[in-house]
Amino acid sequence: MRWFLLATISIFWALLPVSMPDALSQEALTVRVISLDHDQGAMIVEPVSTGGYPERITVHYDPDQAPPRLSPQDIIRIQGLLSPDGSGQFTASHIGYGKNTADPTGVRSRIGKCRGQGYRGGKSQEKSWRK
Repeated sequence: MRWFLLATISIFWALLPVSMPDALSQEALTVRVISLDHDQGAMIVEPVSTGGYPERITVHYDPDQAPPRLSPQDIIRIQGLLSPDGSGQFTASHIGYGKNTADPTGVRSRIGKCRGQGYRGGKSQEKSWRK
């Protein structure tokens, strides 16, 4: 039994780098859009926090994956691979508007809905009987 367990763990450990996608090597950045070209699938952005990134980064993306209302001066989150040579080329796998809310997963807003209490567990922001 020990040999079987040892062999299974060894095979799993050997295949782990092959089966893992490169999602672990991707970077997520919050950036401001400077200019954008939907037809070419490229935009020039600057990172909101420098953190060792170049001042200007050229992001290449699939035009179908970009938000339709994307425009210059928007602050967005991009995820993908930054070229290691320092040229400022970034290949995006995801582009979206990130929200810094207290409920990023939506679980807190759904608490209480199963009891028929609705959003915020039946509490209203406008009407409060405790005033």
